[in-house]
Order: sequence, then C-alpha cells, then structure tokens
Amino acid sequence: MAVVLVVVGEAVSADELRGLRAWLVGEDELRGRVRLRERPPPQGVLGPVVDAALVEAVTPPVAGALAAALVAWLRSRVNRFRLEVHTDRGGRMVLDVRQIKELDPRAVEELIDGLAATITGQGDQRAGEPAGGDPPNPGERPSLPADPGAGG
Repeated sequence: MAVVLVVVGEAVSADELRGLRAWLVGEDELRGRVRLRERPPPQGVLGPVVDAALVEAVTPPVAGALAAALVAWLRSRVNRFRLEVHTDRGGRMVLDVRQIKELDPRAVEELIDGLAATITGQGDQRAGEPAGGDPPNPGERPSLPADPGAGG
C-alpha cells in the first residue's frame, strides 16, 4: 500500500514537504519508506520541482504510526495550509492545520484513528473533508491547484 502526501495552500513551498519527510523518517516505523516525488521544472526554472511526499509499503501497523506522525507534524506547523492524504486504494482525507491545532486531546486521538483507517482502506473519511475526484495514483502526479506565480 502506498500513500501520496500533498501540501496545498497559498505561499506553500517545497520546504514544507522536505520538512514533512524529515519528520516522518524520524519515526522508526517509517524510516526507509518515505521519499519526495519530483516533477520536471516549468520552462525557465532550473532543477526539478518537489510536488509530493510518498510513503511506500504501508501496512496496517505502519498506517497508525504514519497517521500519528502526520497529525503531530501538522500541529507543529506555523504556516496555514492543508495536507491532502491520498492512498492507492482510493482513500482521501484533507487535513487543515488550523482545524487540527484547535482539537482537544480526545478529538486528536479520533482523528488519528480515522486517518489510519482511511490509509488502510477501512475508513469512512468523516474525520476530514469529504472525498472528491479521483485520488492520484502514487506513480502519477496528482492534479494540483494552479501555481499563482506561474503566470498563465
């Protein structure tokens, strides 16, 4: 099972994804499973563009560790953005930094459980925003919002 993580929001940079990767590989259960996905740069830009983090070989026990690590990372963020979590089984959950920071401990625990269930394909996605559209295949680039700075 694989999971694609996409950071969405105004003024969000690839640094958020790099920070997310660094956070996740700090967890023993996730070490060796997380990499950044790059796409070719737009014309006139040097170097590839990081557009997602991929977590591979996710088993049910690893899904719990991943869900807990994602929620902890989001609660530590200062910037405002959303994290889209897509699974190769069609699961999708959108997590908003502001909303997660306002949760009490019981709600955080419920969110972690719901996210883990979504990752393993057993969730009903009520813990996040409703699913919409087709989730990206981990081997394909997800449909991302247009880059406001791309001029087009």
